[in-house]
Amino acid sequence: MRMFKTIAMMLLATALASPAMAHETGVSHATGNLHPIMGIDHLLILLAVVAVGAIMVWRSR
Repeated sequence: MRMFKTIAMMLLATALASPAMAHETGVSHATGNLHPIMGIDHLLILLAVVAVGAIMVWRSR
């Protein structure tokens, strides 16, 4: 049942996400390959993924 709730919440969050405003960060898309590095939205999600991974590793010990 817990897995079902998790999947349902993930699908709901995906359905409600609005990609139209996702890249208004002040960094031009003309930067090409540097956009994922220079874009604050990409940097924040990268740090969040690393933090979640570190928490998971720490809890598994």
